[in-house]
Amino acid sequence: MAKSLKQYSPFLQLMILIGLFISFSILAVIFDSIITPIVSGYKVTDLRDADMSLPKVLIILKIFAVTEPIIVYMLPAMLFTMLISAKPIEWLQVDKSLKWQAVVLIVLIMLAILPMQGFLNEWNHTWNLSEVSRRMDERNRDMLKALTKASGFTSLLVNILLITTASTLTKAFFFQGVLQKLVIQLMPGFPWIGVIITSVIFGVSSFDGYLFISQFLLCLQLGIIVYLTGNLWFAVLGHFIAGVVTMVLLYLYQIGVLLQDPIQYSGIAWYSAVISFIITTALIWYLRKKWPKPVVIIEDVEVIGSN
Repeated sequence: MAKSLKQYSPFLQLMILIGLFISFSILAVIFDSIITPIVSGYKVTDLRDADMSLPKVLIILKIFAVTEPIIVYMLPAMLFTMLISAKPIEWLQVDKSLKWQAVVLIVLIMLAILPMQGFLNEWNHTWNLSEVSRRMDERNRDMLKALTKASGFTSLLVNILLITTASTLTKAFFFQGVLQKLVIQLMPGFPWIGVIITSVIFGVSSFDGYLFISQFLLCLQLGIIVYLTGNLWFAVLGHFIAGVVTMVLLYLYQIGVLLQDPIQYSGIAWYSAVISFIITTALIWYLRKKWPKPVVIIEDVEVIGSN
């Protein structure tokens, strides 16, 4: 089966991935509909308007924060990978380890981009979107604060290990590991367009117009790194660091160490964004020179569904 799926054209492979994504998304909706009344007593359709400070509501939201990314993103990505290759680990580009120098460099890259990300996110919130979009953005911010609220350091670690790990690992595997590779194969002469298209899809997938720029920039940054290095673990680590930074900053804000809400960007100067861009670009260039993309020998395979 793996061999026959590899013989399909990139377009048909992409359609298969989309089909898997839709199927598992429906499965996630069914799972949510069953588990929500059992745990919280609410119907899943009423959950978004429920009081997120209630323990039962918060528990079900945390369950969804862990299970939904696994069902919607990880399962279709892993199933597709096993169907397309007899060596799924290699195809997914997770067969390489990370040295401590690379870990440090990824941390620096993810921190260096923060001023630019904050500046563009602030601009994103000046867009004249609908009132529905603005209410959805406010609801998403409230939900993020509720999910990441920690009673102490131990609670913070649990949130990081469960929520952040589930979200970052699954999205990196689906978007940078599978989707980006297929989109690039659709336009082999224009790989950077494939990276950009994948990033646009990632930005739209948040269903929050006021989060589009920050999500697009995150995916673009990690997509470039994966394309240049051929190592998906860089993207996994980058996603994870971005999630950890958000959780830690929110925790520090909750306990009064930070006076400004970290998800309410304001007052970031344009020159800070420019400096951030220059430093981030330089660090990614150094990463590319230090850990170059390995040469891949492509098998001669008869393609089904191509012209």
